[in-house]
Amino acid sequence: MTSFGRTRLAGAGLALLAALAGGCAEPERRDWNVVVVMVDTLRPDHLGAYGYRRDTSPVFDAFAAENVLFADHRAQAPCTYPSVNSLLTSRSPQAFWGRSTGNLGLVEGMPSLATILNDLGHATIAISASPVVRATPTHENTVGGFGGGFDLFLERCLWNSGDCVHADAVPHLALVRQPFLMYLHYMDVHDPYRPPEEHRRFATSYGGDKPFVRDGDPNPIARMIYAGGPDLGLTDEDLRHLVDLYDDSILYFDRHLGLLLAELAEQELLDETLIVVVADHGESFLEHGAIKHCRNLHETEVRIPLAMRVPGLAGPVRIEGPTANLDVVPTILDLLGEDTSAYGFEGRSLRRAIERAEPVAGNVFARWGASASAADGRYKLIANLGDKGLPKLYDLAADPAEETDVLDRERRAFHRLSADLEDWLAAVEPNARSRRNLERAQEQIRQLRAVGYLQ
Repeated sequence: MTSFGRTRLAGAGLALLAALAGGCAEPERRDWNVVVVMVDTLRPDHLGAYGYRRDTSPVFDAFAAENVLFADHRAQAPCTYPSVNSLLTSRSPQAFWGRSTGNLGLVEGMPSLATILNDLGHATIAISASPVVRATPTHENTVGGFGGGFDLFLERCLWNSGDCVHADAVPHLALVRQPFLMYLHYMDVHDPYRPPEEHRRFATSYGGDKPFVRDGDPNPIARMIYAGGPDLGLTDEDLRHLVDLYDDSILYFDRHLGLLLAELAEQELLDETLIVVVADHGESFLEHGAIKHCRNLHETEVRIPLAMRVPGLAGPVRIEGPTANLDVVPTILDLLGEDTSAYGFEGRSLRRAIERAEPVAGNVFARWGASASAADGRYKLIANLGDKGLPKLYDLAADPAEETDVLDRERRAFHRLSADLEDWLAAVEPNARSRRNLERAQEQIRQLRAVGYLQ
């Protein structure tokens, strides 16, 4: 097997010059490997590290307890497209709208984690089970378009389990030259929720009469809610069983995370590898009348987990305050010692917060359909940019489930977040409330519906 990418020749020379100039001072540039573990459809409130009552994630919990956990992290959209696009490029979802139907890929020429690291000399490999995050076309993504910057993009695991992703990752970890970037996209938690029987701990019995519930398929419920399907007579037991299967799916992924970490340790790569575990969006189970994802900007669909292992950093570190998927790439590059000022990123580096174990402040924004949101760590505003629907304000500290609109009694917080949201829209989406822009925003949803990704 040949090595991938280009060979960095300057690294050893830079290290030598830094040593000669600064004695024992550590050089700024770090030739670490980078492993990004993308877990499709993972809610943080179903993980022990975020306070879940069930033991769904022992490996992730231990990983978070030994490294860096971000307590209040969010995606910029509740759907794989354009959420992963935003994460990989540090650009808001609006940067990916308005293209031909089925074109869900990255924008050609836009810097991404893969193109930047490839230019810096990293070998770059992706292994994806996702039907959206692809280099070549699928039914759901008729263009592909995620292969830019990757020397190798493996796709045979389409809709397959973590066993397949792991089987492809292991030999490449052993053979690829360093430093490398490896992007791993797992679909184990995505519907239909079908963890192997031998790995089920929570969905041990189901006394209901609905085959689709037994099979872990929420799509008939989606058709009932969104496409005028028949009333299914859902019961509490039906919903509990779907949640049980979802939790078992998390446990099944968690096993694969353990296998990956063990393989990195076995190949003596842990001490020189920056590891990021993140999700693209969450999942609704009839909260706010929604099922699955790609539906709204509530916490169930945009709040996600983020944990990192930074070589040489003693944990645990817990970062309080709002952070965004837009921040992931700037943080990775800054930790590697790369100047990020030339790339036009919208996100910020969290390196200082990580190294000093400091909280962060500011707002995290998200966009979907006619809605936009701003969250500041306590309050969250969800605004409808069209003619219908009043804005809603939630006090997440007192009401994490977003059940009570406090706009009338928290006017100061509302006006502050509303002004911040308008400033953000003016910067990334001028004339966001115009008919043209609202139609452009809705087009992404029509595209996903046209290719069967949405009901």
